[in-house]
Parts: sequence; structure tokens; C-alpha cells
Amino acid sequence: MIPVKTIEWRGDLDGVVRLIDQTLLPNEVRYLDVRDVETMWEAIRMLRVRGAPAIGIAGAYGVVLHLVPRASAAAGKGSAILAKHLDQAIVRLAAVRSTPVNLQWALERQRACFKRHIGHLTALEMCARLLMEAKRIHREDEEQCARIADHGAPLLSGGVLTIGNSGALATGGVGTALGCIVRAHQLGRKLRTFVGESRPLLQGSRLTAPELQRAGVPVAVICDGSAGALLASGQVAAVIVAADRIAANGDCAAQIGAYQLAVLAKAHRLPFYVAAPHSSFDLRLRDGTRMPIDERDPDDVRRPRGVLVAPADVPVWSPGFDVTPAELVTAIITDRGVVRAPTAAKIKALLG
Repeated sequence: MIPVKTIEWRGDLDGVVRLIDQTLLPNEVRYLDVRDVETMWEAIRMLRVRGAPAIGIAGAYGVVLHLVPRASAAAGKGSAILAKHLDQAIVRLAAVRSTPVNLQWALERQRACFKRHIGHLTALEMCARLLMEAKRIHREDEEQCARIADHGAPLLSGGVLTIGNSGALATGGVGTALGCIVRAHQLGRKLRTFVGESRPLLQGSRLTAPELQRAGVPVAVICDGSAGALLASGQVAAVIVAADRIAANGDCAAQIGAYQLAVLAKAHRLPFYVAAPHSSFDLRLRDGTRMPIDERDPDDVRRPRGVLVAPADVPVWSPGFDVTPAELVTAIITDRGVVRAPTAAKIKALLG
């Protein structure tokens, strides 16, 4: 059975970040010990670690990995000597993914921590402080997931449809959308979860289905294209997804396929919920029209899991995310509460 501790710092200041290589699941559980920022960049790029909250945590730890060897080589010197190396790490990691705003949010947390303490810490003391901040980000995400699950669980009963993976493999805690499902099950609500395969990377069938089986939640995998037929059959009472970035007005960038589920939910008069921590909101974006969208490698479609299923030279259009307009969202479930029929004013009030 798949373990669910997707990321952890192991050791002292000169330790490593241990990740589950999610590209190999569910067939093989292999741990990757990351010791430098380039390996972390590659792990995020290749989706060995994935899910917006988990990527943010990985980025925060990646900054520490980059700075510790430089600080060790400058023992006794002030932390100002690390400034350019901090910028290098942040620039490098921020560029690896564009849609999940949690990555930039966590990196800026590390930058702000550095600026607060630069005047009175040695280089090694600064690294220790940044490691504390990264662990704090990790711990906060675990706590936020728990609150999201508490807020979302009462909204779910009966059949629930989701897509992608938004559980413990994607976060530092129990998960966001999937956390709500698991918590509802723990509370004794009678659930049956349907999860789309989530092509082209099959996060739904490879990751979410085993997570739910481990939690004891009844689950069935469906082809992404059968979602409309499923909703028409009357077996689903609600749709719930996670989000990687939410604009100021409530437009949500989520796993590719979420938008069509929102349209289908609207057509069948079913609630469509989005679950995400407050760090997934990007108030710099007025709406979703300029949402940055990562594109997948064309061979993820042409050669899923290494098997050629299309002409090797056929062009491919494969965005990793789509944007669901706020008017299709019944409610956004956050660690700070539930925003029903989201608007810019309601979101501003929620975030203070």
C-alpha cells in the first residue's frame, strides 16, 4: 500500500529532503534523497513531487539545501554573504512551474525571513533560521489541510466525483479536496467516491484511488470522458476538486478536466466545490483570464507510461490545468472558512 508522507526533512542542518518519487507509483515505492537545488528543480519539473502545497514545501526546503554548503564554506561570516545565493535559488526554483502559486508564496516567505534576520545572524545561523521557516511552512500546511477537511466534510455525502490528486501525496497533511472526502468518511458519512483517471498522467487512478483505498473510502475509477454519463446516472451528489491558483474574483486554476466537471455539474444542478489553502489565492490576478498555465510534455500524451499510442510526430496540445470561472463554483473551501458563491469582495473579506 502506498505510504502518504510525501516529503520530509531528514537530519540536522546538513540533512536531506526525502521525497517519494510519485512518477513510479503505484507500481514501485522509491524514495529520493535530495541534497541540492538542481535535484529539487528536477524533482519538481518531472513531477516526482507534485501538488501545489507540496511543491511550495519542497521549494522552501530547496532554498536551505542551496545555502547550507555556501554558509559552511564561510564559517563565522555574516549572513549577508548568502544574499546572492538566496536570489539564485529563488529564481531557479520559481521558474520550474508557473501555475501553482504556492511555490512562489513559499519562496517569498523564505526571502522575507532572510531580510528580517540578515543584520544579526552568521551565515550558518541564517541557514538554521531558514530551515525553521521551511519546517514552519510544512507544519502550517498540515494544520491548514486539517481545517480545510473540517470545513469541507459536512458538505459531502452520497456519491462524490473528483479528479486529479489532492490528498496527502500532494500536500503536507491529509490533503485538500481529498482531505474533505477522507474526513467525511471518518465522520461516518456514507460516501462513494468516483475519481477520473486524470489523463495524461493518471494522477486519479495511480495516486488518488490507492490513497482512498488506504483510508477505507469506497472508490471507483472512471474514464475522464465518462463523467457526463456518470452525473446523468444520478450516482453523484457533489463534485469537489483542488486548485493550484485562485484569482481575486474566485476563478480557479485546477487539474485539467476540472472546468468540464464544473460545466457538467452546473448542467445537472449539482454543487461544484473547490478546496484550497489561503496560500493558493493570488490577489494580484483580478480574474483568471491571465492565469499562467503550465503545459505538459507532448510525449505524456503520445507515449503514456512509455507506450506509443499515437503517431510519434503528431502535434499535441496538453495544458496541465484549466480555469473554472467563479460563477460555476458553488463554494471555495479554505482553512479560513467556506466562501459560498465566491466574489472578489467575499474573498477579500476572508483573507483580511
